[in-house]
Amino acid sequence: MIASPFSREGFKTLWKPLIPLLVIVSLLLTLLVELKRNDAWAGLLPSFREIVNYLESLSSQNGSYTKEYALFGVVVFLSTICGVPITPVEVTAGFVLKWRALLVAFPAKTAGSVASFLMGRYFWFDLVRSALDRSDYYKALQILTRNSEMKFLFLSRFMYVPIWVKNYGVSVTAVTLRGFLLASASVGFLFSVLFVYVGVT
Repeated sequence: MIASPFSREGFKTLWKPLIPLLVIVSLLLTLLVELKRNDAWAGLLPSFREIVNYLESLSSQNGSYTKEYALFGVVVFLSTICGVPITPVEVTAGFVLKWRALLVAFPAKTAGSVASFLMGRYFWFDLVRSALDRSDYYKALQILTRNSEMKFLFLSRFMYVPIWVKNYGVSVTAVTLRGFLLASASVGFLFSVLFVYVGVT
C-alpha cells in the first residue's frame, strides 16, 4: 500500500528527501538573481574574465576585500553542497585574493561539507538504507566503516571523485560526524592550499 503524500509516512518517504533540494535551489536562484541585478555580467552566463572583473570592482569601490570574502564564502559553501566543482572557485579566489583566499575558501568548504553530511544523514539516510538494505555491498560497507572508520574516511577524501560523492556518500554509512569532520578538514585544507596556490601563481 502506497502511503499518502500528506500523511506522516508520506512525509518521511516523499517530501523529507526533497526539502534540502528545494532549499539549495532557492539559495542558488537568490544568489544568481542578486548578482545579475548588480550587473555582474552581461549575458545569461558569465565568462571567467567577467567574473574576475566583477570581483575586482568590488574592492575598488571601497578599497576593502570584505565583499569578495563574503561572495567567495557563499559560492564555495553552496558549490560544496550542490556538488558543483569547487576547484575553479578556489583557483579564482587565489587569483583575486592571493593567499588571503585560504581564510575563506577552507572554512567555507569545510562548513559546506559538514552541512552536506548532516543533510544526507538526516534527510536521505532512511531512504537509502531502505533501498539498499538487502544489498551485500551496502552491508559490507557498513561493516567497513564501523571497523575502520578513520582509514576509510581519509582514503575516501583523497579519491579523485566529485566532492558531493565524498560528502553525501559517506553520510549514509555508519561513520560519525566527528570522524567525518576531522578527515574532511585535514584533507580539505591540503587541497585548498594546492588550488589557491595555482590561482596565486
